[in-house]
Amino acid sequence: MNKARGTSKIFNEHEIKQLEVNPHVQNATEKSVTYSPAFKLAAVKAYEKGPKDSEGGTKAV
Repeated sequence: MNKARGTSKIFNEHEIKQLEVNPHVQNATEKSVTYSPAFKLAAVKAYEKGPKDSEGGTKAV
């Protein structure tokens, strides 16, 4: 089930360190993750493009 926007996930120190080594993450704190502008743009373009042909328009929920 999807969580509603605004629900809080508190990241522990280990999770923050894991996020910080990700090249797509600009900043990570216990309450938020900030993604790089390049990653955000790529994500929006991929979303606008729709599902890949291999996904057949269906995705498990």
